[in-house]
Amino acid sequence: MSAIKHYLAESIPLQMNRAGEYVVRLDKSGGSYPSGLADAPFAEIEYDSIACGATDGAPTWRQPVLAPQPLAQRPADPIRQRFDKMRRLADQDPFQRNNMRLFYRQAKFMEDFADDFEEYEPFTMPYPYYQMMGYRQLRTYFTWRKKVRGGDIQTIDQAYVFLYINELLLNIGVADPADGLNKLTALWKAFNNTELTAILNNYLPLWLRDYHVYYDLPESFGDFAKKNDLIRHYPLMFLLEADAEKSLELWSSISKYNITKSKFYIAGNGELVRDCFFAVLCGVRELLAGKYISLKHLLFYNDGGRIHWQPFQGALFFNWRVRPDCQVQMPGGDIFSCKKNYWLWQTSLLTAEGKALVGYLIKKTEACLRQTVKFKNKLTVSSDSLYTYEKRLNVVGLSLAMIDSAIEKAVADFYTAATRTVVEVDQINLARIRQEAVDTQEKLLVDFIEADTEVAPADIRAEQKPVLIDDAWENLKQALNTVETQALIMALDGRKDIKQFADENSLMLEVLAEGINEKAADLMGDNILEVAESLTVYEDYVENIRNMVKL
Repeated sequence: MSAIKHYLAESIPLQMNRAGEYVVRLDKSGGSYPSGLADAPFAEIEYDSIACGATDGAPTWRQPVLAPQPLAQRPADPIRQRFDKMRRLADQDPFQRNNMRLFYRQAKFMEDFADDFEEYEPFTMPYPYYQMMGYRQLRTYFTWRKKVRGGDIQTIDQAYVFLYINELLLNIGVADPADGLNKLTALWKAFNNTELTAILNNYLPLWLRDYHVYYDLPESFGDFAKKNDLIRHYPLMFLLEADAEKSLELWSSISKYNITKSKFYIAGNGELVRDCFFAVLCGVRELLAGKYISLKHLLFYNDGGRIHWQPFQGALFFNWRVRPDCQVQMPGGDIFSCKKNYWLWQTSLLTAEGKALVGYLIKKTEACLRQTVKFKNKLTVSSDSLYTYEKRLNVVGLSLAMIDSAIEKAVADFYTAATRTVVEVDQINLARIRQEAVDTQEKLLVDFIEADTEVAPADIRAEQKPVLIDDAWENLKQALNTVETQALIMALDGRKDIKQFADENSLMLEVLAEGINEKAADLMGDNILEVAESLTVYEDYVENIRNMVKL
């Protein structure tokens, strides 16, 4: 039997506890122990313990435990209790959670609730619904909603606004669908010219159309849009039936060419262009009628097909009602049909060639009008984008040349009628007029000569210095290629060998100039070059072009 080994206690440094008393703690900062147990260090450790009894005369020790403290009773909060009941609606179907259906159930539960929360809690959420909102956010929303229902629409975070819109789309808190439509329209108008305008304009036009399809409303959608001045939000829907006042605005909204930035348009000729364009549309329609086709045939696919339609795309909408079988026709020819609560949508789609034709008609109208009134700068119009469209026209016995002729004739006829001098004779004073016949004839002759020699109305004749758009010249500089930039430099220097330069680059001089003017018209609204035997920069733009090419 091995000899008994004696070990000496190892001293452990004293440490102070929270009470300020020195106690013994085990030093854990030591290194590795020896491999043999006999060589392991030994320490005595004393714990702060409490005697809690005795076993066989020896005390039993336990660690001290704080006495339990009673919890204060929270005051009853009826609003919080209502919110809790609302949230527990999610427990009715926990394994098949449908956020849209849950939102509808909770919205009906909270339909008549109103609050008076004096504080404000911000809220940001792309698809807001009650289940994910905090207590303070809910109180903020229902306080704001109470004011809105009373006619006081105050500015608030976007998420709160869309939460309310989602309620209205479900007819929550409205007397009937017509009342819901009025509330939606009032909300949209209240936030016009605010930071929410852009996003509301992105969603509400579509949702208001769907609202008319989904609900039974006494007023047609066409009448509703006209009454509330919303036609501009539905260009394709009203494109072919717009009047003289709205046609140019709607056609321009789907055109690549923005005529409102044109120098001619800006120079006080907006109303003239608007009325003339409507006359052009009438002239083109007359041409097409002779071939038994319509503008819609040239712009849209003949049959866009029928596709499944889900109302209120992008909204938190639950299909809560069963709609009887029906068919709803909207302006522009779109048809929505419902059978056994399943919706189909039949629509006509604008073709790429049709969109190009829209831009061509607008730009050609302006070019002809500029030439008619002898505007100082011409406008070049290219039909290259319609090259493949020519075949489609030929099938129905048409050509671009025929369309051009119709436009030119319509512009000429319109301008003649617009500038004609009209003389009205008062029959009551006819006897007096006869006595002054000689003077009257002379006066009329002078007026006729002046009207006949007049080039254009005063607002057209008045030369206004073009107001350049910021960065327009920099944009033009980036759009020009190397050959076009060099041609501009040569034109500024007055060089006569530009034609030779164009030939060396395998380009006709006219084509080279047309390309430059085309880009300038798109970016600035005006031509910058005049083409003759050489190229000449318009005097108004000499300094701008010198700065652009750094001469």
